[in-house]
Amino acid sequence: SLIISFAIFLISGFHLLNNLSILLILLAGATQIIVFLSYFKALSGEEASRVAPLWQTIPFFSLVLGMIFLGEFLRPLQLVGFLVIFIGGYLLSNKRFSKETFMPNQRFWLMLVAAFGSAAISVVFKYVVGINSFLETVAWENLGVGIVGLTLLFIGSFRKQLTDSITKLSPKVYAIVLINELLFFAGRISWRQA
Repeated sequence: SLIISFAIFLISGFHLLNNLSILLILLAGATQIIVFLSYFKALSGEEASRVAPLWQTIPFFSLVLGMIFLGEFLRPLQLVGFLVIFIGGYLLSNKRFSKETFMPNQRFWLMLVAAFGSAAISVVFKYVVGINSFLETVAWENLGVGIVGLTLLFIGSFRKQLTDSITKLSPKVYAIVLINELLFFAGRISWRQA
């Protein structure tokens, strides 16, 4: 993220945003780390097919947050769509139907935190890009991700786990990871542009 941020600053020039924009977009970037950690923690302890459908609640959270903070409108059909997605995701996240079906587990809450965080990031991005340029906003958001990512390296257990993982990778896997990261960035830019 830092490399992308600095590349954008190099290409388009370094421009300071207003203080509120800087604060919000850096926090949005930092929140992405929390989103990723919650998402992967939810997936690590459960089958992906049980937890991942809850990720589909992002549009609802985006609509509600957009309505509250950006003055957007939530139409009745959008509310019905959310209910269908939420109920379907919740039911898919349960292995069997019993009275425990209606008792959400830790993975359920982790995925909802990830979905809510992702929606909040999108709403903040939409707000900031409304008063700044798209590239500047992307650069500052990536700067926030990079700062928190670097900060995590100061946590001994995280640093050790990361270095242990990295040293075991072959050059071919490094290439795949690089391609994956570039595709992820392109996808995130496309999503933000929409």
